Amino acid sequence: MTGWTVDCGDGPRPVSLPHAWRQDVPVAWEGPAVYRSSVSASFADEWLVFEGVSYRAEVLFDGEMVCDHRGIWDAFAVPLAAFVGSTVSVEVRVTKNGGESFPVRDVLSGFLPYVYNTFGGMYGDVRVVRSASDPTAGHEGRSAGRVKTSGRTILVDDEPFYLRGVLSWGWYPELGHTNPSDDEIRSEVRLAKSMGFNTIKFCLWVPRHRFFEILDEEGMFAWLELPLWDPSGDAEKLEAMATELERIVLQYRHHRSIIAWTVGCELSASTPHEFRQRVVEMVQRETGCGLVKDNSGGSEMYGGDLREYGTFQDFHPYCDTHWYPVVLDSLRFGPRVRGPILLGEFNDFDVHRDLRALKERRPFWVSDDASLNDKSVRWQHDLPTVLKESRWTQCDNAALVRSSVSKGAWIRRRVMEHVRSMYEVAGYVVTGWRHTPISTSGTVDDDLQQVFDNMHEWNSEAMLFLISVRRPPWVNGGNRPGWLDPQCFFEGQAFFRVGAVMSKHSEDQLKWSLGHMNGKCDPHEVWLCAPNEVGQVSVDLTPGDYILNARLSDVVSRWQVWVVQRPEWQAFSGWSKSDPYRAFNDVVLPGGENLLTTRLDDEAIARAKAGAKVVAVLEHEGTIPMPFWRECIQEFAPGLLDPFAEQWDRFWGIAPDRALDPDWLRERLGDYEVLMNRVDTRTYKEHPYIVKAGSALVTTLRPQGGHGAQPYGVTRNPSGSTLLARMLEGKW
Repeated sequence: MTGWTVDCGDGPRPVSLPHAWRQDVPVAWEGPAVYRSSVSASFADEWLVFEGVSYRAEVLFDGEMVCDHRGIWDAFAVPLAAFVGSTVSVEVRVTKNGGESFPVRDVLSGFLPYVYNTFGGMYGDVRVVRSASDPTAGHEGRSAGRVKTSGRTILVDDEPFYLRGVLSWGWYPELGHTNPSDDEIRSEVRLAKSMGFNTIKFCLWVPRHRFFEILDEEGMFAWLELPLWDPSGDAEKLEAMATELERIVLQYRHHRSIIAWTVGCELSASTPHEFRQRVVEMVQRETGCGLVKDNSGGSEMYGGDLREYGTFQDFHPYCDTHWYPVVLDSLRFGPRVRGPILLGEFNDFDVHRDLRALKERRPFWVSDDASLNDKSVRWQHDLPTVLKESRWTQCDNAALVRSSVSKGAWIRRRVMEHVRSMYEVAGYVVTGWRHTPISTSGTVDDDLQQVFDNMHEWNSEAMLFLISVRRPPWVNGGNRPGWLDPQCFFEGQAFFRVGAVMSKHSEDQLKWSLGHMNGKCDPHEVWLCAPNEVGQVSVDLTPGDYILNARLSDVVSRWQVWVVQRPEWQAFSGWSKSDPYRAFNDVVLPGGENLLTTRLDDEAIARAKAGAKVVAVLEHEGTIPMPFWRECIQEFAPGLLDPFAEQWDRFWGIAPDRALDPDWLRERLGDYEVLMNRVDTRTYKEHPYIVKAGSALVTTLRPQGGHGAQPYGVTRNPSGSTLLARMLEGKW
C-alpha cells in the first residue's frame, strides 16, 4: 500500500513505509503523528493488515474510529467488508511509548529504550489481505517437536545441538526502527554464521517474520526473547502485557527457526512468580517447543521470588575474567533437576571506540542536543560528555583500538575455553552483535565491520581447550580452592590438560609440539557436543617464551606459554615487610630500610621521604573497586611492566578488582607518575594501577593472586613472583 503522508504537527508530507519519525521531531516527542492514505475495497473478505506500529495506533476509516491497537510487536488487521466497492480514506494516529501516555515500564517496550530511546511510527508494511477470518489472530501451524532435551543435551531434529548464539538488541540507527530490508537481514545472518554462530538471540524485541524465514533459509536458528524487561508491578498493566505476549506467540509460533523462547529477561521482584508461571505455560501450550524459560538470567542471579519455571536453566554471568571459572562452577546443577544450562547472555567486553573519528562523524546518538539524544530512561549516557572532555578526541586512537581488540579477543577465548569444558552447559549467547550507544561489546562495530579476526578459535562447533589444573593450597590448617596458572609456569615442569569438543565422533590421537619437543597422546573417544580430556602434556622448560601447538583430527589450536625463574626472596637484601593484611605470608625478606607493605601509612611515607624504597601493594585504603578485564583497557609506560604490557595471559594471575584513587594519591603523595593506567571504555574516566612518587611505588596489582581462579600466594604464582621481584629490584 502506497501513497502515505505523515503529519507531525507541521503539515503533511509524503513518506514511504516502513517509517519512523526519527529526527523530524525531538526524540522525546510522543505524538500523535498522523498518517494518511486511502484503500479500495473489492471483496467482503478483505482486511487491511498493519504489520508493525509503535506504540498506539488509532485507525479511522472515513473519519470514523474502527480500531484502537496498543502494542509495538504484533500485527493487527481491520476488516474492509463494510466498504466493498468504495475507496476509503485511512487515517492512523500513532503515539509512541516512552512519554507520559505510555511510560516505558508500563508496556512491552523491550530493551531498546535503554540502548538509545523509544521509536514511533508505522515501521511495518500495510497491505490488503483476503481471509475468511482475522489473518493476524494466530498462525495455525507450529514447530512443535523439532526441539527436545535429553538430560543436559539439546536435540534439534533428533541430532545433538550446541547453541552458539549472539545477542541482538535490534539496534539499527540507520533506520530508526527494527524492520531492516531482506538484503540487510541476509547480510547480517550470513556474517554471523561466518563468525561461527548458529543462533541469533533476539533480546527483548520481535523482528518481522522475514527475519525468521531468512534464518531458516540460511541454516541458522533463533532464540526469541519476548520484550518483558523491568516491567511495572501493577496488576492491571501486567494483565495487558500478558494479553499482548500471547498475541505475539500466536503470530510467531510457526517459524521453524525458533528453537528457544524466554518470557522475559532479568526479571526481579516486580514480576510475580505466578505471572511468570502462567506465561511459560502459555508459551509451552501454544508452541510445543522443548526450550522454554520464564526468566533469562534467572531469579538466583537477579533477585525476586526464587521459584522458576521452564525446561532449562538460563544464567547471565558477567564476571571479571579470572572469576569466570569459579562463578560458572557455582552454577553447575549438582543434585537439582537435570536439564540443559544455557548462558543466555555473557562474555561481554567493551573495546575502545575511536573517539576522534566519532567526534568528526557526530552521529545523532552521541549528540549533546537533547532533541536528538535525550537521556530518557538510560543509565548510561556518557558519550556526549566524553566527546567534550576525553583526551582521546584529540589524538590518534589506533594503538589503543588495536590493544583493546587484542585484549577482548584473549578474554573471550579464555572464558569460552572454560565454558566448553563444562559438560552441563549446552550453549551460550555472546553479548553482543553490534556496538550501541551504551556499550562497545559488539562482534561488529558501529559500521557493521567484524571486530575480532580470531573467532574460529573460540566460537566453533569443534575446538580444543586447556582444562584448569587444580592445586588446592594448605592455608591456616586446611585446604582452600586453588589452581595453577594455565599458561605461566616456573622453570621446571609445565603441565597441561587438553580437552576437546568435536563436530563428529572421534577416536584420534592428540598431537602436540612445544619448543623443540613434540609428542602424541593416547587416543581418546570424543562424542558430539560433549567435552572430553584428550591428552596430558608434561615437559621441563627453562625460562622463556614458548608456543604450545595441538592438533586433534582437523582441529588445531595454539597457546602462548611463559616460563619464569623462581625468585630467591632472601637475595633481596635491604628489604623488610609490613603486612597488616597478610597478603605476603609466603614471602620472607631478610630485613632492611626498604619496605614492602600492604598499607601506605605514615611510617611507609616517612621511609620513602628518607630515601628508602617503598613498594605498597594495596587493596583497601586508597583504592576504588572496578573490574580489570571488563569495560576498560590499560595503558603502559615503558620500563617496569615491559614483560607484561599487552601480554594478557600474564595478567591472569595478578589482575586486581580495584584501581588507585587519584584524589587519595595526591593527598598522600603529592605529584606522581602513572606507570599503568586504566581507561574506562564506557565513561573514559581514568584511574591508575601503578604509580611512582619519588622512591615510592604504589599498585593494586596482585602479586599474591588469590582471586577467582588465580594461583593462591606469591610463591605459587609465576606472574606474581616475577612482578614482585621486578618491583623489589627497584628498576623503576
